[in-house]
Amino acid sequence: MDEPTQYEPGSEHETRLLGQEAARALNQALTTAGLVLPSVEGGRSVRGTAIVRLGNAPAAEVVKLAHWIMERA
Repeated sequence: MDEPTQYEPGSEHETRLLGQEAARALNQALTTAGLVLPSVEGGRSVRGTAIVRLGNAPAAEVVKLAHWIMERA
């Protein structure tokens, strides 16, 4: 997985880019694990903090994700 670019969120634009990049990184990691959360979306900023929305996800995918995490915890 590519390392996310390090930004010093000094502007709204940089913060939104960081959110988009974080969402891409999460989607890439989920794909590697054989999982899909179709509503993952980055690019929002709340009070200067990049936000990634995980959105709605099919229950079957959430159960797979929970099992994947528990097996590695």
